[in-house]
Amino acid sequence: FDAPDAGEGQTTHHFRDEVNAVHVADQGVRFDTPLAAGTAAQISVLVGGSAGILDAWIDFDNNGTFDPINEKLNFNEGPVVTTGLQARTFTVPATAVTGQPSNARFRLSTAGGLLPTGQAQDGEVEDYSVFLAEPIDFGDAPASYGSASHDIIAGFHLGSLVDVDTGDWHDGTDDNGNASDDDLQGFGDDDDGVVLGELRYGTEATVTVTASAPGLLHAWFDFNNNGMFDVAEQVFADTPLVAGANVLNFNMPIQGGGFVGDSYARFRFTQTFTGIGPTGPISERGEVEDYKVALKDALDFGDLDASYGNASHRYSGLTIGATWDAELATQASAMADGDDTDTGVDPYNIPDDEDGVTINNLAGVLVAGGSDDNPFNQVNVNASGAGELSAWVDFNHDGAFGAGEKVLDAVAVPAGTTSHTITVPTSATLGGTAVRFRLVASGTGSIGATGEVNSGEVEDYVFEVVGLDFGDLPDDNKGTSAIGHDGLPDYPVRRTNDVTFPTAFGPAHFVPAIPKLFLGNSVTLENDGQPSSNADQDVGDDGVDFDFIANSNVTPIVYGRMDNKVEVTVTDVDLAGANLDGWIDFNKNGVFTDPGEQIFASVSVTNGSNVLTYTVPNWASGLIIGDTFARFRLSTAGGLPSEVGTGDATSYAYDGEIEDYKVFVYGADYGDAHDVAGKYATLIASNGAGHLVDDGSSNDGIGEANHTLLLGDPTLNAGRVDVEANGQPSPFDTATLDDSTGPAADDEDGVVFNTPLAAGQPMKITV
Repeated sequence: FDAPDAGEGQTTHHFRDEVNAVHVADQGVRFDTPLAAGTAAQISVLVGGSAGILDAWIDFDNNGTFDPINEKLNFNEGPVVTTGLQARTFTVPATAVTGQPSNARFRLSTAGGLLPTGQAQDGEVEDYSVFLAEPIDFGDAPASYGSASHDIIAGFHLGSLVDVDTGDWHDGTDDNGNASDDDLQGFGDDDDGVVLGELRYGTEATVTVTASAPGLLHAWFDFNNNGMFDVAEQVFADTPLVAGANVLNFNMPIQGGGFVGDSYARFRFTQTFTGIGPTGPISERGEVEDYKVALKDALDFGDLDASYGNASHRYSGLTIGATWDAELATQASAMADGDDTDTGVDPYNIPDDEDGVTINNLAGVLVAGGSDDNPFNQVNVNASGAGELSAWVDFNHDGAFGAGEKVLDAVAVPAGTTSHTITVPTSATLGGTAVRFRLVASGTGSIGATGEVNSGEVEDYVFEVVGLDFGDLPDDNKGTSAIGHDGLPDYPVRRTNDVTFPTAFGPAHFVPAIPKLFLGNSVTLENDGQPSSNADQDVGDDGVDFDFIANSNVTPIVYGRMDNKVEVTVTDVDLAGANLDGWIDFNKNGVFTDPGEQIFASVSVTNGSNVLTYTVPNWASGLIIGDTFARFRLSTAGGLPSEVGTGDATSYAYDGEIEDYKVFVYGADYGDAHDVAGKYATLIASNGAGHLVDDGSSNDGIGEANHTLLLGDPTLNAGRVDVEANGQPSPFDTATLDDSTGPAADDEDGVVFNTPLAAGQPMKITV
């Protein structure tokens, strides 16, 4: 066809060149998409002059003629065209003969309604050679991934559309190497069916796939970036899709061996075909969509409350403890257990990965007031390899790790378990507190409590900080014997070992922020033992009552008696039951380990008042009459020692209270009359006569025989009042055993029979 001229009446409407706006024959129509059977196609029409009507035909059956009706193009936008460039779309019949060239005719006129032949009054006609293609969609990933193609059928595709390609990368040429050729060419971006979430190793990834109709999805990711889709890299196989958006999840691999950076993914959609691979043609209709994707490092996040800020570590193989898992974001939680209980993020169901830190005491707590030699605050940290360990504790509970709260700073650790001391200030707030441990590669240096680092792991915990309750018995921390320089027994009371007891530490009880088990009505906190000569420095010692004068439930502490009573008051908030251990130092030698000195051994006690019976030994010698000291320890576990012994943290009590007391032990003077079957009632068991005897120091008006009230001459033999553990029954006709028993030679010296005892006769005695 030649260029139009005025003589042919074709100057009003004509096609013009897009570049220089002048008319060039047969350049007014551009085919934007391939002409593939059964698919949508698009052309661009550039009109010069005024608006007109476009009539067009394509010889779809390739029989050498234009069928005026069946081969006329029905433009979705209508036949009217205006001056300038405009797009027109139409559908290529599914019955079109494909695989060979054919022809197209376009006629522009004022009147329109033209046939493919005949004379028009104005306008222009342009004919084109076209190629009718089999409708195929190709992928556009780089060549190393192999070719993938699908036959196309209208209405079955991913996303909103599918275009027809003549080869890989739409036209057989990879223009950019980033899987975007098919997006930039053809009938719009047809790779629009897949929306990917973050692709982070070790997590569960989410992808939204939109399908035009029900079908099956097949997908691969090149995780190792080797330029191909390996069998093990298929994430979806024959996965059913419904029409519309499908939200799917798949497990990103654990990072070992994984590539970090840009890689590629392929999604293939089929109607019924199953078990397909990532390459090759698929004769069943469908679509392939390739994507450039960003594969990201696995990150381990902390899980403390959000106020403490994010801390994250890139996977490097260096872990705290045995396990490491990945998260998409911080697992913030009040109790630092979000990383332990998360679901859906950790697809591999790795058990609690916060498994590398333990406190080296059975209670698993930190103790306020801890010093460098504190046996409590040792933490054990297990590292999978050599690295640097840092740690923080929120001592003041202000929701942040502030100045002075970094307790370990880039401490070099080897592979395996190491122990570290955490110094907890006396001012630390009691209760659950946030703790963070971060392990990084050697050479990293000092790091902060937040931010991302390139190696290692973060583990967050909530550790309870507790106070301590100590005793207050005498302990002058001097000398090498059990009797101090002040002449008093020297008991283990203080936290640290001393000269007197180089392997003995003062016993203590952990006291939480809200105590739930203690003696009496309160328990006090101390940073160390409170030694005192009268055991009276702990104002919270109110749970054990020895006052037999004011309390009728209580009896004196009497040498040799088995029915001594003491009242112990227990506060047990949880009503869980508790056990009492108690001692009295009967020989006042500074230890509670002599036979009979433990008067209560894990005796069960309940909330409220407990009246308990105990025995005072009847040693032949060594038992002290007068002041001595007692210790009582209440706990859930029971079985506590009177002192810590070796000082290891496991010897302390993890709840309850310790109370120390100065007490008074009385002796008793008994008779020595004959006692058979209760006659004369001499023995304690026969309710025999007995009198309390003290050492003259109690000043309580009881047992004062040795200095105010006695039988006999007070100037002889200290008054000749001796102490027995029990009555001393003599043979029937003697009553002499008390004359030879006890500290006095013969304390039965206060009565003299001046006359014989004769029936019915007066008698005379001198008292």
